[in-house]
Amino acid sequence: MFTFSNSEISSLISLRIKRAFLQKTRRLELRENVLLLSPGRYQEHLLFVKKGIIRCYYKGFQSEWIGWFAAEGDFAFSTESFLNGSPSAEYIETCTLVTLYQLTRQDCQDLLREFSDLNQVGIDTSFRRLENGINTGALIKTDGTGRK
Repeated sequence: MFTFSNSEISSLISLRIKRAFLQKTRRLELRENVLLLSPGRYQEHLLFVKKGIIRCYYKGFQSEWIGWFAAEGDFAFSTESFLNGSPSAEYIETCTLVTLYQLTRQDCQDLLREFSDLNQVGIDTSFRRLENGINTGALIKTDGTGRK
């Protein structure tokens, strides 16, 4: 069963919301280096990491830049693609064996309409992620193999 291990998020979500969420999610177990999204594709699912690590990265000019990592208790998605229905500019892939719970865009929108508290959780989490990116230098240039 999925648990919101991030204590800040978990404390903000009621048991009723957790039950509704679990009814709409699908569990996936994937090996490492599985490409979940690539540029030009559309992010159709919000991903919640139960176990393992996912990364978001960009390629260009014979280099690779890491945008973020998501680990146990985090959610992962291409912001622009998932929220606005735009083609993705990012790659998202598994770094390790992962267990994910995925929620379709429509189910996510339905939950947000039904449980208005979730909107604030999303906003708070997004601001924390943005702040962490600013404080840590956000994009990390690598040699194309995932190494700095």
